[in-house]
Amino acid sequence: MSEPTTVLHGIGVAPGIVIARALVFQHQEIPFFRVPLLRQEVKLEVARVEQGKELTKTQLSAIKARTVAALGEDHGYIIDAQMLMLDDPLLIGRIEEVIREQRVNAEWAVKVTLEELASVFDRVRDDYLRERHGDIFDVAGRLARNIAGATHHALEKLEKDYILLAENVRPSDTAQLDWDHTAGLAMEVGSRTYHTAIIARSLGIPCVVGVGDLMQKVDHGAPLVLDGSEGIIVVNPDRATLREYRTKKRRQKVRVQKLERLRELPFETKDGYRLSVQANIEFPEECTTAKSNGAEGIGLFRSEWFLTRSPGAFPTEEEQFVVYRQLAKQMKPWAVVVRAFDLSAEQLDEDMGESEPNPALGLRATRLLLKHRDLFKDQLRALLRARAHGDLKVMFPMISGVGEFREALSVVEESKQELRKSGVQFGDDLPCGITLEVPSAAATADLLAKEAAFFSIGTNDLIQYLIGVDRGNDQVSYLYEPLHPAVLRTLRFVVDSAHDAGIKVGMCGEMAADPLLVALLVGFGFDELSMNAVSIPTVKNIIRHLSASESRAIGDEALRLATVKEVSAFLGEELRKLVLSET
Repeated sequence: MSEPTTVLHGIGVAPGIVIARALVFQHQEIPFFRVPLLRQEVKLEVARVEQGKELTKTQLSAIKARTVAALGEDHGYIIDAQMLMLDDPLLIGRIEEVIREQRVNAEWAVKVTLEELASVFDRVRDDYLRERHGDIFDVAGRLARNIAGATHHALEKLEKDYILLAENVRPSDTAQLDWDHTAGLAMEVGSRTYHTAIIARSLGIPCVVGVGDLMQKVDHGAPLVLDGSEGIIVVNPDRATLREYRTKKRRQKVRVQKLERLRELPFETKDGYRLSVQANIEFPEECTTAKSNGAEGIGLFRSEWFLTRSPGAFPTEEEQFVVYRQLAKQMKPWAVVVRAFDLSAEQLDEDMGESEPNPALGLRATRLLLKHRDLFKDQLRALLRARAHGDLKVMFPMISGVGEFREALSVVEESKQELRKSGVQFGDDLPCGITLEVPSAAATADLLAKEAAFFSIGTNDLIQYLIGVDRGNDQVSYLYEPLHPAVLRTLRFVVDSAHDAGIKVGMCGEMAADPLLVALLVGFGFDELSMNAVSIPTVKNIIRHLSASESRAIGDEALRLATVKEVSAFLGEELRKLVLSET
């Protein structure tokens, strides 16, 4: 009798469909026993820790080499961080201290140290430790196994393709996996921002994370279907389900192959209208995925990434400079647009004052940076210095009008003066643009365009502010409509204002990647579109089947329609005609 079919739900973080059997990966843990020591045994026990530390360093060096060989230089920094931890007194120093003070064996001292760290992570002021608490437990576990003499088992050479299931694939695990035979990946923990999820996307491996009780619900060897787009895992699929997903997979493969042929072709309409399509990224490692999908640069790097590494700990100028320089070099000859920190007061420092009743419209983004100029200047100086190494631009979020933008530009000039005084090399011509997302800025786009180097429309916020609807509120989210006539008229006015002033205008919100809207955006005259990297090939395919002149007619007609329903039906029909013309 066959096992019943079960559907598990998680978060799809890397798209694609894979059908294979489960390979259950569980970390090898060692039992911790407390063994009292004689005074004369303490010195030998400390020596065991030092030997374990050296062995761990050797292993991590080998892991880094395999990581770089398999995944690229971008992913080696995680292992570098772990190696540095082995010299951190907060870890090794404390383990040896516990051995001496409590006269206990090294394995137990590791356990005591980890429990202490776990209890204080939320309060610890050490930025380096707080930033890498997940890696601390990873490297400490490896150290404990080496001290105990346990054998390390890896999955470097699999005989056939599997869907790897794990509670957690840690950073140091990624170099020990056979990625050539890892057809899919599912974990109980994780999010889109998790290091392993980034690797899966960059390698094109379908991945689902956040699947509750995965290890209890799936046995090793069980047949699975994993849909990384929908975040679904089908356990023991029946014949009908297998047929359905095999058909989907074949269609997906044909579509991917078709889009692959477009990789080296320009983003150009049939009648010669040229756009630039770029990628939105949250992590430096995503540059690889952006380039592999044909992105002509980075249209939005969310610099808040620094704060996700270490909540509440603002990065130094030097830390930022290193990352911005890396981005600029990686994406040459294309440009990288860095959004200045779009943070709320609470994100920056929880002790700054009472919580705001409406932080979305409070002290955030450029308003916050102008109040904390030392932090703003750290970022600007880092960007100016990195500009000397590539085509780097900056845009300021939440600008409400010309006065606020001028104030931000004055801080840029102050930062340049400080760099000149210090004799540091920098790019004096850093283009400064606006993330146009506030209705007051949109209404004065003609005035702002005379002073900004470029516009990038952040439609996610602009739409909700323009219509007066909270898209996160289930009671009213249905009113969040990108095709609202007010939104379309605003977009057209912004584009026309930018072009009248001789500057380019792009879009970095979710609208940019919607296939239904590509013809409309081309018709409105957008110069640039920026989106999730995996959406780029689809958008390129649509652009290359469009006529700019016909798209302008579509845009003009859409502006004449009075309701969302009318606009949606009209654009849907135009897209249907386009699809039919392809077949």
